[in-house]
Amino acid sequence: MDVPGLIEGSHTGAGMGLDFLNDIREADVLIHVIDISGSTNAKGESVPALTHDPSEDIQFLDYELNMWYYQILKKGWDKFARQVKQEKASIIKALHKQLSGLKVTEYHVN
Repeated sequence: MDVPGLIEGSHTGAGMGLDFLNDIREADVLIHVIDISGSTNAKGESVPALTHDPSEDIQFLDYELNMWYYQILKKGWDKFARQVKQEKASIIKALHKQLSGLKVTEYHVN
């Protein structure tokens, strides 16, 4: 699956960011392809080689993904936490169930 480039604020719905991010739910693995030549800026525009720091792209992508995951976790978290506490459920099993849509297993939670 090829996910088009994300823009700043994708996790908040900027552009088609949430559509693109939600598409990756189907993926088993994420492979980030970053232009290390420094010839493409943060907006995807061509610039002279070595004038853009590719580590900025990595930080940007990590931030957008982390914020997207955070929003998924935050949604319904209070209800989830109350239910786990009331049922005195295993936190590992409960988190696995809560995150199973992201293909998170009990192994990942543990």
